[in-house]
Amino acid sequence: MDRKEDTGVEALIVTMCSKRKRPLKGPAKLVYSSTLMKLVSLLSDKLKARWYILSSKYGLIPSWEEIEPYDLYIGDLSPGEIESLREKVVEQCKALPKAKLLITVLSNRYAKLLDCDLKAEIMVSIGAVPKTSAERVIAFKPRGMGGYYALLKGLLECGDDLEEFVRCVEERAGDGEHNTSKL
Repeated sequence: MDRKEDTGVEALIVTMCSKRKRPLKGPAKLVYSSTLMKLVSLLSDKLKARWYILSSKYGLIPSWEEIEPYDLYIGDLSPGEIESLREKVVEQCKALPKAKLLITVLSNRYAKLLDCDLKAEIMVSIGAVPKTSAERVIAFKPRGMGGYYALLKGLLECGDDLEEFVRCVEERAGDGEHNTSKL
């Protein structure tokens, strides 16, 4: 990652990879072709966010990085392979800028790989909550992939302005309909 000179960004998204991939080399955001990736891409565009993907093969990669398609599931990795991947991700995390808003979309397995201190003023976590030094954490606990999709679609209805977006997310977190558990 070539962003070490960054002192911060408005919005940053970190999401897990997906099984569905296009068969051709290209930017990671285009190689991963699942509904989850399409929704995260829309959210990234909406917020003008920098977006990273946590890959079971490549570690933590920028969405614009060129990758080859692969067939590797995190659940199939040995404990040693998972530890090596975790160490790689910890090193890659050092290049992440601090964000005003950090959004994570992670299962438990992927959140465990992010064994680094993600820096943000506000963190919105969909799924498992990784380590963070965020001043405020808003956590959503979806049930199944359909729950992830519903939460992301709901967030897409929030405003484009960062403050307006956060207010909307906080309202949704408090209504119980979109959030089954709040920190």
